[in-house]
Amino acid sequence: MGEASSTIQAESGGLTVPTAQIAANEVDVEDGVEVLSTPQEPYVGMTFSTPQCARDYYNSYARHAGFSIRIDTSRESKKDNDKRKVIFVCQKAGVNKKQKFGEDGPINENKIVRQRRRDYVDRTCCPARMIARKTAPSQWEVVHFEREHNHERVKKFSITKYMNSHRELTPEEKEFIKLLHGCCITTTRAYQIMAELYGGIKNCPYMEGDAKNLRVEYRAEYRGKDTYTLDEFDRVENLFWIDGPARKSYELYGDCISFDTTYLTNIYNMPCAPFIGIDRNGITIQLGCGFMSNEKTEVFVWLFTEFKKAMGGKDPVNIRTNQDLAMAATIAKVFTTSVHRNCRWHIMENARKRLGAFLDGKPGLADDFNDCVDNSFSIVEFESKWQAMLDKHEINDDERFKHLYGMRYCWVPAYFMNNFFPFMQTTTRSEGFNVVLNRYVNPMNTILNFVH
Repeated sequence: MGEASSTIQAESGGLTVPTAQIAANEVDVEDGVEVLSTPQEPYVGMTFSTPQCARDYYNSYARHAGFSIRIDTSRESKKDNDKRKVIFVCQKAGVNKKQKFGEDGPINENKIVRQRRRDYVDRTCCPARMIARKTAPSQWEVVHFEREHNHERVKKFSITKYMNSHRELTPEEKEFIKLLHGCCITTTRAYQIMAELYGGIKNCPYMEGDAKNLRVEYRAEYRGKDTYTLDEFDRVENLFWIDGPARKSYELYGDCISFDTTYLTNIYNMPCAPFIGIDRNGITIQLGCGFMSNEKTEVFVWLFTEFKKAMGGKDPVNIRTNQDLAMAATIAKVFTTSVHRNCRWHIMENARKRLGAFLDGKPGLADDFNDCVDNSFSIVEFESKWQAMLDKHEINDDERFKHLYGMRYCWVPAYFMNNFFPFMQTTTRSEGFNVVLNRYVNPMNTILNFVH
C-alpha cells in the first residue's frame, strides 16, 4: 500500500499557500521535539498585499531553511516617493568592510576602528535573494528569486532564533511583557513564562536579552520627571513631579483638567497642587503634582510652565480652578489657548454667605437666582432672566449682584455650553483626590515620605 501524502495549508504574510508535502506516516522530529514543516519556497509570480507581508513570508521561509535575511535596498517613485521595489537578501550577502575600497585605496585593518560586536556577520557575497515589485495598488509580486547559497546554513531549527531577523517579538507579546513589567515581575521570570507558553525555551523565538531590551524601553517610558527650584540657601522651594503614565493619559484625556491648591500634606506647610483629569470611564486620574512655597503669581507661572513643558507644549483644552486672581492671571499667560472656568460651587457658596440675610428678606429672590443660573440654556435666556430678576426685586443698583454679573463668563454654565466639562462643574474632583491622599500621608510627612 503506497504512502498517502497530504498538503498542509499555512497562512503567512497575507498569503495562503501550501507547505511542503509530508508523507502521512512521516513525523518531522528533531531531538525529540516536533518541528513545523517548512513553508513553501517562494516563486516568481507569488503575490503579497504589502512589502511587510513579503518580508514576513520570506523571513519565515529563511528560518526553516537555516539562514537570516535583511533588506538590501528599496526603490521609490520619483513622482510620489512611493516605494516600488524591495530587495530581500541573505544576511551574508555583500562583502566585509575590509574588502571594500575607499577614496584612498582599499580599506585595510589599520583604517578600521575596532569595536566590540557580538552580532558580527562574516559576509560571503551570498547570491540568495528575493525581489518584490509593486504591480498594482495593494499588490506586490515576486519578480526574482534565487535559492542557492554559497555558505553553510544552520541545520538545527532551535538555533535559528539567535539570528538577527528571527529575534522578533509580536505586538501581542510586547503588550504581555509590558503587563508583566507593570506587575513588577522580573525579566528572567517574564521570559520563563513566555517560554512556557511556547512549550520550552528551545521553541521560544527570541532570547532573554530581547525581553531585557524591551523592558529598558518601558522603564524609560515610565520614568518620572522631576523639576524644582531652590532658594538662596539651596533648599527646595518648589517641586513638580510627573511620570510616564500621566503624560500618556494627558495625550488622551487632556481636554479637561481640574486644579486646586487647598491641601497641605507635609510638615513644611507646602500646598500640594495636583493636576486632575477624567478618563473615558468617568474615573479621576492624576496628571501631575506640585508642591509650592506660596501661592503667588510667579510660583503659579513656574508650575504651569513646567507642566506645559512636560506635556510637550500642549495646553489643556479646558481647565477649572477655584476663584483665585493669581491663578487666573497665570492661566491667561501660560495656557493661552485654554478655556478657563471657575468652580461654580465656591462662587455660589460665597454668594450665599454674603447674601444670606439679604435673600431671606426678599421672598422668592433665592429661587429666581437659582433658576436663572441653573436653568438657562443659552446666553440670551440667561441675560433675559437676570434682568427680569433685577427688575422684579428692585436690585439693579446692588453692588454684590453687579460683581456676580461682571464675572458671569467664568462660572455661569450658559456661557460655556459649547465647551467640554464632563462631570466638572466644580473642583470637587481635586478635593476628592485629597481624601485619597489622606489614606497614605498626613501633615507630619516630609516630601521624601510623600514621594515614597
